[in-house]
Amino acid sequence: MNAENEFKAIEKNATGELVLENSRFKTRVRASAQTEIIMENAFGQRVVGRAVKADGKQTTIHLLKGNFHGGIERVSVQGREESTCAENGRDEFILRLLRRESYLQGEETSRQGQRFINLLWFPMYEPIRISRPQHTPPRDAAFMDLNDSQRQVAAAMISITEPLVIAHGPPGTGKTTTITAAVNYWKQQSQPVWIIAQSNVGVKNIARSLAKKHFTDFKLIVSKEFYVEWHEDLYNQVEDNLIRSDDLGRVGDPTETERMLGGSRIILCTLSMLSNPVLDDTGVYKLVPVERLVVDEASQISTSEYLHLFHKFQKIEKVCFFGDPKQREYMAPTATGLCVEYSYFFAVPPYGREAAPLMQSIFDVKHLKPAAYFLNTQCMLQSFT
Repeated sequence: MNAENEFKAIEKNATGELVLENSRFKTRVRASAQTEIIMENAFGQRVVGRAVKADGKQTTIHLLKGNFHGGIERVSVQGREESTCAENGRDEFILRLLRRESYLQGEETSRQGQRFINLLWFPMYEPIRISRPQHTPPRDAAFMDLNDSQRQVAAAMISITEPLVIAHGPPGTGKTTTITAAVNYWKQQSQPVWIIAQSNVGVKNIARSLAKKHFTDFKLIVSKEFYVEWHEDLYNQVEDNLIRSDDLGRVGDPTETERMLGGSRIILCTLSMLSNPVLDDTGVYKLVPVERLVVDEASQISTSEYLHLFHKFQKIEKVCFFGDPKQREYMAPTATGLCVEYSYFFAVPPYGREAAPLMQSIFDVKHLKPAAYFLNTQCMLQSFT
């Protein structure tokens, strides 16, 4: 990897180390023993260092080569950054498989876990139903407010006969409304639910959407790295629901963990956070077992990221995937009576496909395509002059 960083300033501290102030979270310099930080001035003179600490917007860099005299105009990172928790979990599990320390089929993997592994990768052992079963939605106010396609998907989510639900949900189709209806039903049944997305922003958007629908009985677990000094303002509307993972790790007491969760059975976090060892160590999974998993932004996630999760979570019963595998560019609205129809002119490749062209999301699994659901674009009222 060779990536350029956007920064505001670099200064030397009292101990002789450099302190870099990052401008953007996305291009921040992360602490890593596997990378070198290349800093150049206007004359091409370089100093090389290693990022040893990152706290908020500041990264501390230990000098390895060259003398620092200021005037740095360009900073780049060379090498491979530390893997995410999700990547570590996946790689460690694959390594155990190669060493024959773990097995996809056997007593070590629960019947539920095996079922999802078979549904994705070994359909000959667990054929998916081509014809969808008809589900009767409950007489619940949240379900009554849904349109037909939303009601069909929400009913499938809460059914006990359809373990795997895949729903195409482009913008404007009421994806969050659908998820909220199912989650609210599970809440009434005191059934635990985990809602995850690939990105912190994606998880935050779900949380804020739930709050706007007056559904607030959930906890959102976020990393200190993403939150402190960078995105604290994004969580103003859901601050009471927020738990920082470093707070969990600092306490390390299951009783205190239970207090922090406040009895909530609905947890929101990123895919990477779901693989974070701190959730195991602090007893979060014992208090809120991963039995129902709702995955948003699923078109951005490789199917390989789920393998260790299906093996790890022995009680998993239901997995629901939502995403937009064919993100489309908006063209223009056209008024048709009271509805506004939106036209689109070309499809944009799924996020991440440019960097990894062979990446396969859940929407690319050929034998699962016939069983997928499609949320319909909602009719939007708008006045025209």
